[in-house]
Amino acid sequence: MARAGWDAVIDGALGDGYLDKAALFSADGRSRWAYTTSFGNIDKVNMQEVIKALSPTGRDKALANGIHIGDERFVVTDIGTDDPKNTYIKMRKGKEGAFVIKTDQTMILTHHPENNVLQPSLPATSQEAFNSSFKFAEYIKSTGY
Repeated sequence: MARAGWDAVIDGALGDGYLDKAALFSADGRSRWAYTTSFGNIDKVNMQEVIKALSPTGRDKALANGIHIGDERFVVTDIGTDDPKNTYIKMRKGKEGAFVIKTDQTMILTHHPENNVLQPSLPATSQEAFNSSFKFAEYIKSTGY
């Protein structure tokens, strides 16, 4: 899929208002395919931190120390690696949250703000945002990635 195609996919992931930022990387974290402008400061070191957290030896370190996204540290609340088809990391920073979901060929990073983007008077709960992220990952999987 061409870069413009990935950008449209990213924009679609943000459509329900629960997420405000998203980025799509290769599964090894070395290549950034598409991202919202606000996620443009993510570098390869951050994604390598994520990759390590998904490994058995890096899991405990990530749970103890958190993961840095850009210049911000997020507390890791859950890492799901039991099912290779549903590998994820859930993170929080105050009332904000971030998620990583791994597919066969991609690593999806999403962020939710404190409040719903489309209805700012409503909170953007982590579970709603995670469900939105998971639907995005399912779409990516359905395209073969």
